[in-house]
Amino acid sequence: LPPSPPSLPLIGHLHLFKQPIQRSLQTLSQNYGNILLLRCGSRTVLLVSSPSGAEDCFTTNDVVFANRPRLLASDHFNYNSTVAVAPYGDLWRNLRRIMTLEILSSSRINAFSSVRQEEVKLLREKLIQSLWSILSMS
Repeated sequence: LPPSPPSLPLIGHLHLFKQPIQRSLQTLSQNYGNILLLRCGSRTVLLVSSPSGAEDCFTTNDVVFANRPRLLASDHFNYNSTVAVAPYGDLWRNLRRIMTLEILSSSRINAFSSVRQEEVKLLREKLIQSLWSILSMS
């Protein structure tokens, strides 16, 4: 296993994370190397902070890293039917194919551009109303 800083029971390495978190991760990688193993609660996390290590993870070992952790909540709420939580395999490949061909195709994106523009307009109006209500209170 890669090197790992000392951890605490139950919370693992969460006590090492300070704001901003990217600086904490940078300090850890400088002290322990470009690849290190962290425990965030009950989850094990592999921190890769070098471009060559990331390339190795996404090319040579992509199938190993493609699986997502099994979560009880994803079983009950999503039925593993979303690309984000589906385990790597036939289901994940089919969901990705449907997503890229049907949902995120250029024709679909162009067809719904007016809907997105209207939603942005509504959001902007709500933000302006909220801002005015905050300013009027002070």
